[in-house]
Amino acid sequence: MSTHDPCQGAQRLLNLNLQENKDLLSFTVVFHCCTQPLYQIYYALLVKEICKKDETYLEIFKDSIKKHYRDINKWKKSNIVNFGMLFGDLMCMNVLGRWEMLSLIGQDKGSSVFIKTLKEKLYMEFGLQTVREKLREIGIEVEDY
Repeated sequence: MSTHDPCQGAQRLLNLNLQENKDLLSFTVVFHCCTQPLYQIYYALLVKEICKKDETYLEIFKDSIKKHYRDINKWKKSNIVNFGMLFGDLMCMNVLGRWEMLSLIGQDKGSSVFIKTLKEKLYMEFGLQTVREKLREIGIEVEDY
């Protein structure tokens, strides 16, 4: 991205008038960028702006998240952590629907890093008790301290 302003970046991407398959590809590029060694909240803000400006992109983005999450076991740990940060930021900003996207989370080896990162992000935003209740509702084990 050649702009530091997520609003301007979103507008530039929307002006490309991509077709549906290419729309999915543009979110793949966002995922690739956010999983670089240093996570930047810019990409969460960019996705938020895109989804806010055009509601059809929200469903495309949710499908893209599901697609990427299925491959999480193939990723490096740092990429999984950054994906968890992106997912957590988007949940905190209420881009994805506050809790509904948690249903795609599985409990396998790769996702344990993702879940840990996501829980830390959500604990800071919503508090321990609220997050524990929501995670238990969808069947994710939560330790009691």
